[in-house]
Amino acid sequence: MATSPQANNLADSASEDEGNFEDCLEELVSSEDVNSSGSNVADSRSAREPQEETKKEDEDPLARCTPPSHNSVMIWTLEEALQHQVEQIGVSACGATAVINVLSALGIPCNPEVVDQAIDTHLREEDAPLPQYLFSRSVAGTVHQDLIKGMSAVTDGRVVGRFFDFHPEREVNLVQWLGHWIEKGAVPIATMNMQQGIPPDEPIPDAWHHQMIFGIGPEGVHMVNPLITEKLELFQHHICSESVLLIRQADVVTRCSGADLNLLERGGDSRWSTRWQDMRVAEQCMEMMMETLLAYKGDIQPAQMTRTHVRIPAAYRSGITLFMKRDTPEYLEMLESPGLALKQMQIRA
Repeated sequence: MATSPQANNLADSASEDEGNFEDCLEELVSSEDVNSSGSNVADSRSAREPQEETKKEDEDPLARCTPPSHNSVMIWTLEEALQHQVEQIGVSACGATAVINVLSALGIPCNPEVVDQAIDTHLREEDAPLPQYLFSRSVAGTVHQDLIKGMSAVTDGRVVGRFFDFHPEREVNLVQWLGHWIEKGAVPIATMNMQQGIPPDEPIPDAWHHQMIFGIGPEGVHMVNPLITEKLELFQHHICSESVLLIRQADVVTRCSGADLNLLERGGDSRWSTRWQDMRVAEQCMEMMMETLLAYKGDIQPAQMTRTHVRIPAAYRSGITLFMKRDTPEYLEMLESPGLALKQMQIRA
């Protein structure tokens, strides 16, 4: 369905008084960083909260960690993770960073620049018109296939990877399953939608994120970049998500001038272009821009605006990629093991 001429003329309506409209936009997004698209996630720029950018030098680096229990299965201790972890190496480079940490855990030396070049990382097109910007956001960063391919390239095939889908929800005891593979020599990377499981009063993170897992137990999942122990319930929200991404109001309305929303009806990536129509992305943008204009004209207050995000398709799939050395006896078991069974719906009497 094509968008109406009204949608493509919304920005023109605002441009009649561009200065006042810009003031309106500034007020509407004052609680957000308009340029926070350059923040860190699978687009990771940092899906983890702003604490990462503002932490004090004297802050305990293990403050966000929970000591492992005697039942935990660990690749590193917390102290070893603090010593060995590599933190974000560049914009949208959480995938490459996770691969570097996996190589460290496997005891394989690597040049971070070589790894970064081997991982196919897509960047956001910050200065592009709205449709192209949204298309770039939908694929920004890396997907699990990029990590597996890049890992094989930098190790000449000595390390192999296998991705396990966790969405739709799976019938699995995460602690037992992940602990089993870690004990067999696997090093996991989680691909997570950080926009899931957020309490209503907290800001929604900006993107997906890849993190290496160095341990798991009843206390939670231990990960690096950043160094954190995430509660099991929250982690399961993050790895069981549809392939969608929420784009903040600030990132949409500041790019609406002259935007041809009809382009959104044709979609970005040809593999799933129909999802742009199915998810009504163009209409979502139109509704957000109309609300912005109403606020600009004083018909509503910014606090009354209901559409805070636009929901778009995302290339990422939530789940866990296991990496093993090819000379590990169990690596074939990992490659040939069946995928995790879907959770059966429980029908109440």
